[in-house]
Amino acid sequence: MKRILFLLFVLFTFNGFSQDCKDIEYKKDDFTGNETFTSPFVLKNKIFPVSLVKFIKNNDTLFFLNLRAYGSTVNLNKKSIIILFTDGSKLELTETIDCKVSKDVETDKNYTYSTTILISDEQLLILRKKLISKYRLYIYDLELTEKQSSYFNAYINCM
Repeated sequence: MKRILFLLFVLFTFNGFSQDCKDIEYKKDDFTGNETFTSPFVLKNKIFPVSLVKFIKNNDTLFFLNLRAYGSTVNLNKKSIIILFTDGSKLELTETIDCKVSKDVETDKNYTYSTTILISDEQLLILRKKLISKYRLYIYDLELTEKQSSYFNAYINCM
């Protein structure tokens, strides 16, 4: 009985990942041969707040984490990023956060804060094993739904 339950779990788990993996965009540069894998920036007609880019050049692989949050005040060149996981642990980074002036229709905020972070192998392993519950870009928080967190975890494990 345990064996059957385990096989069903594995079957549904891999089937779920394969569904999510088809959303990964792949591009190969015709001139350089560089390869890029990108998790969706838009999912079901909504901007997805967190994404991952895998870049391969000459057998070197780099991963970039993109985070986005929204605010109603301007703050430039700030460097505090905190990612909280569902298990209560956190990851702190010090990357510059960009501020773009734009009216966000979904949140009715005037400023979009985003950052693209080159992540280490150790940080990638953490992101693969844990689910993000929320993150803070300087003073702007964004909470992921359980579904968003699960999707992102599936995407990161596809790459």
